[in-house]
Amino acid sequence: MAPRKASPVATDTLSSASRSESPVSFVSVTSASSPSTQSDSTHDSGRGKTTHQSPIPVRRNWPHEKEEERRASKVRNYSPEAYKFFMEQHMENIMKSHEQRQHRRQQLEAEMAKVGLSEEAQRQIRHMLYQKESNYIRRSRAKMDKSMFKHIKRIGVGAFGEVALVRKHDTNQLYAMKTLSKEDVLKRNQVAHVKAERDILAEADNEWVVKLYYSFQDERNLYFVMDYIPGGDLMSLLIRLGVFEEHLARFYIAELVLALESVHKLGFIHRDIKPDNVLIDRDGHIKLTDFGLCTGFRWTHNSKYYQKNGRPLLCKSDPATASS
Repeated sequence: MAPRKASPVATDTLSSASRSESPVSFVSVTSASSPSTQSDSTHDSGRGKTTHQSPIPVRRNWPHEKEEERRASKVRNYSPEAYKFFMEQHMENIMKSHEQRQHRRQQLEAEMAKVGLSEEAQRQIRHMLYQKESNYIRRSRAKMDKSMFKHIKRIGVGAFGEVALVRKHDTNQLYAMKTLSKEDVLKRNQVAHVKAERDILAEADNEWVVKLYYSFQDERNLYFVMDYIPGGDLMSLLIRLGVFEEHLARFYIAELVLALESVHKLGFIHRDIKPDNVLIDRDGHIKLTDFGLCTGFRWTHNSKYYQKNGRPLLCKSDPATASS
């Protein structure tokens, strides 16, 4: 893909907005290495042998009342439909992950064949790919919650929740966190739209769509952690400038066409294009956001899949309300 042209919107033009100054301050982060495990062993001085001793398991003698309470806390009365939804989407995600891994492996093999690397170099590169795939799977299984982020300020309000500027504690990286109320999503029968929005954000890996880094949930809310775009939206720029000059209008129309083309190539349609949903990054280029009405024409993006006789089949505590 050819590099994008420089935006005609100068940095000083964006910074002169009536909005408060962006608190962006990127801090270099050094990832902490995990401590090395130490094996407990005793040396037999008489024979010079090493005998490894395993720790003795300790059985907890729970009182009968606490044992029943502990078991009951792990078992929830989910509806059969919720289990059906969860397993269907879980298996779909497993197959999709497998296909993506196969695609990455094929891309790597094709690139190595073009370069003409030696067998030893190819073996090392394959090993690096395996390590990265393993690390990715490990990170994707890690349990996340909103306590891992520091709330800085609210930057937007939507129909089902809000968007806030947050900072991740361990990396000091700034993100935009979108919080959706499960109760409102279910009450308005928007499960299919939320699922479609999460899918397009997770699958899009290009310069035209806001990047999704994390998605998780708790008992009350769904959370999407995305790129923080400090330049505001196209509507704010229109209000400030009044009328776009011809060269500026031509530039943003061209970028919008390319952005929509990238979404269509992924098999999705946005269905809610308006200036409010077009963000401008710090370099003056656009990024599409707010895919709440989009669809990828999949069975999980159809509202009828989550209904029976016109009524929703899920409740907010069901595990399939935000299968990811």
